[in-house]
Amino acid sequence: MIKPIGSMLLVTKVVEGDRTTATGLVISAGFDDYGPKTGKVIAMGDGEPNHRGEIVPIYGIDIGDVVMYPQGSGTEVEDGTEKYLLINSKQILAIKED
Repeated sequence: MIKPIGSMLLVTKVVEGDRTTATGLVISAGFDDYGPKTGKVIAMGDGEPNHRGEIVPIYGIDIGDVVMYPQGSGTEVEDGTEKYLLINSKQILAIKED
């Protein structure tokens, strides 16, 4: 297992399926390559030290949250056959709630 450090998050990419527009046009998931991406937080670092050396935990994000991040963010890593994304918590745009 990969253990993120500092303010880094370990995220699995959420694969979104095809979607249908209001007019009935089906857009393939592979074609929709614009806008933010979504992923599920698998692990997270302990946080960053402040000016006094105290660790400030990552605020507002928990393991299991589905988050949105800009396309092209983070670093892709592999652990065996699993593919993950290491991304700084400051790059998270929003938490997706169902």
